Amino acid sequence: MNYSQSARSFHLPAPLLGLGLVRLTALLTVILQYSYVFMYNHAPESARLIVVGVLLVIHISLAVVALAKKGEPWQTAILTSISLTLICWMIAHGYQVTTTELTASEGFRNIIIFVMPLWLLAFPEYLPHRLLIAMALISIVVGGMIAFGGPPVYVSGTPRLASITGGLTQMHPSAKFIALQLVIVHQYYYARMVDRRLAIPCMAFAAIILFFYGGRNEAVFVLSYFCVLLYYKYMANAAIKWSPISIILLAIVFGAVALYFGENVNKWGSGRIGVWHHRLGLIWSRDLLTFLFGGGLGADQIWNPQWWWMEDVTAHNDFLHITMETGVIGLIAVFIFIGALLVRLPGNSKAIVVAMISESLFSNGQFQSPMLSLSYFLLASLSIYCWQRRSAEKEYAVAEKRQAQGFLRQSKHAGGLSFQRGGPREIDPGNRKPRRD
Repeated sequence: MNYSQSARSFHLPAPLLGLGLVRLTALLTVILQYSYVFMYNHAPESARLIVVGVLLVIHISLAVVALAKKGEPWQTAILTSISLTLICWMIAHGYQVTTTELTASEGFRNIIIFVMPLWLLAFPEYLPHRLLIAMALISIVVGGMIAFGGPPVYVSGTPRLASITGGLTQMHPSAKFIALQLVIVHQYYYARMVDRRLAIPCMAFAAIILFFYGGRNEAVFVLSYFCVLLYYKYMANAAIKWSPISIILLAIVFGAVALYFGENVNKWGSGRIGVWHHRLGLIWSRDLLTFLFGGGLGADQIWNPQWWWMEDVTAHNDFLHITMETGVIGLIAVFIFIGALLVRLPGNSKAIVVAMISESLFSNGQFQSPMLSLSYFLLASLSIYCWQRRSAEKEYAVAEKRQAQGFLRQSKHAGGLSFQRGGPREIDPGNRKPRRD
């Protein structure tokens, strides 16, 4: 690495294949994504379908471009997860006569989540980072104005903030979107690409929006992200390094004891425990083929005795949702996909994957929302760039320090200037005694 360049002017290596079209397409993708999010509640469905169609073509085309380069192990893992998921769908919808029909639109809607990272994580340097910074900051401000200024969304009779996206009667898509923008701003701030006088107030405003939305799932996402960042910062401490294993074991023991001795357990978590227990019973009672390959798309959209007053809803847990639809094989495919993300994202940028897993345990997370999944994978991609930028700055600082130390050592033992207390002195090679100018 050439350390003569300033760390603040850090740039990743130039593209080997001259893929200027990828950079232009990435710019178009960001514009379309943010436009789609804000037009969702107000634009006609036909207009939304046009945007979705364009994004679908972009994802598939650039995935092919990314795979045309030398394949990486993490890409192979994602392709494996896609293949397993498609096999599950074909078997489930061919075998199950009671399942919903597998349509092309529904299939593309679900599989595109796995296709997005094939190119987004392959080309982090091609993202329009300045535009992304501007979009994230503007989205927090404009989204907050819409949320506080519009008609409230009622959840179980309780008024929340107005919807920004995802439907006028829905608040979780809006809260998820704001949570993603908060983390995007923090990633760029962490990489010294956003001034703190701008970043901190915007992140604080985003946190206020999340608080008034009452989005517990989104709070889990944000808190998990920052906790993992702290873990990586202090993991040199042995107690901190092994704390995740200890926390997981304690959570399992505490959960088992609480479930065994607790009262009205099925009502815990707003009824989630009961819903999950009901789903596990359904999964366990399946025949072998359905147990392995699932009941097909829509198999998780069912009536729940714990939420008897509601219409058919999903499990509020991505992993149970996936198991209901694609069985144990589909669940393995998702674990392979998550493993690929962990392999691709370096260092503490893995916090974004851990945050996604934490949110998916308690809600309908990124695996059930193609609209917001693109924002998530944009975040994952830019986190790679930001991590590389921070690493380059650290390497530059270390190299600059070593150069300075080497210069001082050479000055001490050879003729020239010696930077000592009292100002520069010239060393006489004859008697080796410094004298002032």
